[in-house]
Amino acid sequence: MASFLAPFFSRSMPRLLYKVGFFLGFVFTLVAARSLSLSDFGVISAAMNLVYIVMSVTDLGLSGGVINFVAKLRSVGKDKEAEKYIKSAFVIKTGISLLAGLVFLLFPQYFAEKFMATDEKYVSYWVFISIVGFVTYSFFPYVLQAQKRFLKAVIAENSYGIIRLVL
Repeated sequence: MASFLAPFFSRSMPRLLYKVGFFLGFVFTLVAARSLSLSDFGVISAAMNLVYIVMSVTDLGLSGGVINFVAKLRSVGKDKEAEKYIKSAFVIKTGISLLAGLVFLLFPQYFAEKFMATDEKYVSYWVFISIVGFVTYSFFPYVLQAQKRFLKAVIAENSYGIIRLVL
């Protein structure tokens, strides 16, 4: 029986879990839209999209590089070099994210008014906290993919959706 289910768990389960993650994002949007006023939902959506944009820009291709280079280094037995690459990429990503997030701390009122259509500057502080707080969530699933731990990578990515849904 176990050999019969092995192809499902190795190929289909990660795809299924990705779809679960998309579903959780949809559920979050429904819950937020129903429980917030129209203007509050707009501010939250703008802030979340700003976080996603900054996280994407600050990646600088490091996540894709981790998958490519770490997998190649591990395949030829150079585990120490692979670990150095992971550490370096994580330090660079964290540093770039901190620098990008620092702008929201230095000019909170400007970003709140111009990018999130609110006069509440604490929203800019939450954007900073989210950018810094989710550096690991936007990096370590790629490390797991490089190590061919696809199911764990999907679970790590979907945990972000669960945390977002709970908050």
